[in-house]
Amino acid sequence: MENYLELKENIVEGNFNIARRLAKTLSKEEFGNFMMGQPYDVESEVVFYFFLVDWLFEEESAELQELASAVMSFGLNWMPGAYSLGLGHMRRAMELDSDNLNYKQGILIFHDIPDRLLPKQEAIEISKEILSKDPSCAAAQNILQKYDIDF
Repeated sequence: MENYLELKENIVEGNFNIARRLAKTLSKEEFGNFMMGQPYDVESEVVFYFFLVDWLFEEESAELQELASAVMSFGLNWMPGAYSLGLGHMRRAMELDSDNLNYKQGILIFHDIPDRLLPKQEAIEISKEILSKDPSCAAAQNILQKYDIDF
């Protein structure tokens, strides 16, 4: 895990090019776990999100958009506007990979938060689409049950 420490140091110091090279040596799962495992309580906590945004400018991907959404929505959700940014990233992930059911399922979270950023009708439509391909998706089932819609 020496790579993790070096990666963290380079992100915190703003050495994003070096950090990106180090991150690319990790698997997608390892990098996701690293990013979500940050305490997000240090003085420079937002720098992890900015690292992802910087990377997105260099080479955008649905996976990075999803991770940026997760960092904002779960790690930094105490910040004003975090959920809106998270929703924007998840919408972009869906645009980049429209067949990925994980992104569609992930966006449903934004309907269940107190701010209800994902409108009811859109949540219903996405839930129906998910259930047409994966009838076992509990998140989509819950949305439709909430509004008493058969699936």
